[in-house]
Amino acid sequence: MHLGKEWATSNLVAIGKMSKSFIEEYGLAEELEREKEIFRIVEEHPLMIKFLGSFEDRDNIYQVFEYAKNGTLKELLKTRHHFDVDTARAFIA
Repeated sequence: MHLGKEWATSNLVAIGKMSKSFIEEYGLAEELEREKEIFRIVEEHPLMIKFLGSFEDRDNIYQVFEYAKNGTLKELLKTRHHFDVDTARAFIA
């Protein structure tokens, strides 16, 4: 992921980049479309990162997401190694 800034609002965003050759080599085009659809379905959930859109150039596809200043849940779990019951309940709620 890369850090970017939205021109219109100056809000920070997270930008994921994947090469088209990698997508083609591993047959990931359908998976990327499913991922975008899942983000659209859960876009109103308060604990989900917002998918803001995607664009492409000749070599890459880019996906733009809301920036999570405290990192991802995966990164948090890596540093803590586990969550206590109350913390886990807060994420599941």
